[in-house]
Amino acid sequence: MLYGEVNAFKSLNGGSNWSKVNDWSEYYDNVQNKLHADIMVMREFPDPNGKNVVIIGHHGGISITYDYGVTTKNITLAGLNVSQYYDARSYPPDPDWIFAGSQDQGMQRGYSIDESIADFHQQISGDYGHISFTSNGRHMWIMYPGGGLKFFLNPLNQNGPNTDYQIEGGKESVWIPPIAVDPHTDEDIVYVAGGSSDATKTGAYIIEVKYNGSKLEAKDMPFDFSVSGGRISAIAISPVNAAIWFVATDNGYIYRSENSGQNFTLMQKMTSNAHYLYGSCILPSAIDPNVIYLSGSGYGSIAPVYVSNDGGTTFKEMRTGMPSTVAFNLALNVAEDRIYAATEAGPYIYVKEDQRWYPLSGEKTPNQTYWSVEYVPSLKTARFATYGRGVWDFKESEETTAINAVEEQSEIVLWPMPCGEF
Repeated sequence: MLYGEVNAFKSLNGGSNWSKVNDWSEYYDNVQNKLHADIMVMREFPDPNGKNVVIIGHHGGISITYDYGVTTKNITLAGLNVSQYYDARSYPPDPDWIFAGSQDQGMQRGYSIDESIADFHQQISGDYGHISFTSNGRHMWIMYPGGGLKFFLNPLNQNGPNTDYQIEGGKESVWIPPIAVDPHTDEDIVYVAGGSSDATKTGAYIIEVKYNGSKLEAKDMPFDFSVSGGRISAIAISPVNAAIWFVATDNGYIYRSENSGQNFTLMQKMTSNAHYLYGSCILPSAIDPNVIYLSGSGYGSIAPVYVSNDGGTTFKEMRTGMPSTVAFNLALNVAEDRIYAATEAGPYIYVKEDQRWYPLSGEKTPNQTYWSVEYVPSLKTARFATYGRGVWDFKESEETTAINAVEEQSEIVLWPMPCGEF
């Protein structure tokens, strides 16, 4: 007999005695031969030779056992592109390399070229998301639930981080805390939604984390966002003006700083709660410092996406064409005439000329939740991550329609005169 909950259990004597197949923590050091936590399904079938095999679905994939749990083997370590991705980001020096953070399938790395299907390989197990790059895109940061920040000097060749940092104290942000990078510097510094760097403090601070050449150093920035009654759910720095920062909280408050995060002013109390796992999205324009986009939970009277054209003083809905849903993430193309949205209802594109959203779902597009999107300028591609069907690229293309010259006529000739039926 077999049954599963967090762990799987087996009995070889009709249920009189039970033992664990293995503890879920053993999976991390033996991915191929141990079961991950969270047993989802167990089914018994005869194999082609008539021998009974039990298939076990868990958060580490699918395992099979021929001896009712005495030994197990993970059969989904390659070739099954169904990871639940929270985030996918291209490596800036070579965007054919893609890094992904997943639910219980860890941090993954894959290489895609010429529109081929990429194999993603798990580098570290666990849950990861919110991937960012510093030092001209060469160094990578990724976040673990509860505030475990990892730093990689050479992410293309490393399976584990050079060093890491754990948020110590106080009121942390959402489950996988957001991080932000200052686009105006090449230093290895990220800004993390806290919590606090001080285990004795309470509050919700932005934590500045810097790599000093050997380890990560952390310090709190001055403003305590717990005055909002919520936790930090998004941080963004304007690509146009380094002094302008924005912060959103999970209960819908929007703050703006004009002195690089030293002081913040409350701008709005106008959005619903952010997603409890991952937060919300603030996307400042790279052209106009007064334009920012905001996305999050968009049900009822709340829109999934908003835009401000006056630096956050006022916001207006961007609802037309998009259903009531959660918009997890936004990305702009270079000209900023198109906005891509990763939503719970699928992938969407906003065409500014039409002032409306259009679905990007097609015959081959998986019917899935889309958690993240980035725009890769060198590939003219919007790269989406789905929560169960891998990473999908939407490539922009331009086509010129045929132009037929029409001679201008100076007069209109009617015939016959007078006109009959036609």
